[in-house]
Amino acid sequence: MRADIKNAMRAKDINRLNVLRGFLAAADSASKLEPAAMRSESKVLALLSKQAKLSKAAAAEFKLAKRGDLEGKEEAQLAVLQEYISLIHTVPEDEVAQTVAKILSTLKANGNRLHYGNVMRDLSGRNGVYAEQALDMDLVSKIVKEQLQRIQTNKDVGWF
Repeated sequence: MRADIKNAMRAKDINRLNVLRGFLAAADSASKLEPAAMRSESKVLALLSKQAKLSKAAAAEFKLAKRGDLEGKEEAQLAVLQEYISLIHTVPEDEVAQTVAKILSTLKANGNRLHYGNVMRDLSGRNGVYAEQALDMDLVSKIVKEQLQRIQTNKDVGWF
């Protein structure tokens, strides 16, 4: 990433330079709070995703305020962040869906509540199945909610 900063400086790519500097500042801040914060791809992905969500929200606000110049700037920053997010290997969607189904059946078999928080804990928590792997948490959340909704519509209301 530091090499990318040097390349952006040489190319005079101000937008990329600002995004990379902002990310490194956020990474340094996160590593001060939690020393092992930036040692895994999952933590880096989480930080990049957080910054991408902030840029997306800012672009939407600027669009509402009819500030096309600032909206364009945020969208350009979002494109740079998306570029780096795409470089991180994440667990495939079908594998996540299968794992969620297994967790739900295990929770049901053990008599535990089929609750969103329980599934997310078993999936991505400290001792979860994908604790140290990079996950697209928006996708994971969507899959968990869909499968829980499917169970609820099958009249298994007693498990909630």
